[in-house]
Amino acid sequence: LRELLISDSAEAHERRWQLELESIAEWHGHTRLPRVRRASADEMFATCSAVVLAAASGVPPIGSSEDVRLAQLAPNRGILQDALRRAREADFAGLFLVVSDPVEILAQAAFHDSNADVAGRFTGTGLAPERIAGLALAVMWARALACARERGWEAEVRRRGAPFGPHSTEVVVFDDVVNP
Repeated sequence: LRELLISDSAEAHERRWQLELESIAEWHGHTRLPRVRRASADEMFATCSAVVLAAASGVPPIGSSEDVRLAQLAPNRGILQDALRRAREADFAGLFLVVSDPVEILAQAAFHDSNADVAGRFTGTGLAPERIAGLALAVMWARALACARERGWEAEVRRRGAPFGPHSTEVVVFDDVVNP
């Protein structure tokens, strides 16, 4: 990666993203990290090879009995639909990656919504399914590695393990996929 473009609907959030991402450094290393700069969403869709949707809207308060992921579906889908409109207008040809909850449902919605006309009829003119990915298992994998690290198992789990299932309490992570 040569450059990371960041865009947020709130300028303060965008500045925070930039500050946090530019604060990542390798100590005495030789790894060259990508340049980080703020850009409009339109520029991102016009110039990037991959766009990551990271929306967090409609999170219920702590202690709520409401399913946190499902409570975020409608507001995050609204953000998704705006992103898909921008992608369509820019003739976006890259990967569309979703990390927002509920990840699986939003990744599926990205395919359906980008391929539907205003009446909801399938057109096939939007994003192809192979260009859309929900990255839920990547998050669950990172959480599993954190747990394995606490127990001293990280190296083995990283080498032989893998996560399977939905991004939820139903995910299963094997320490060794050949001999669990």
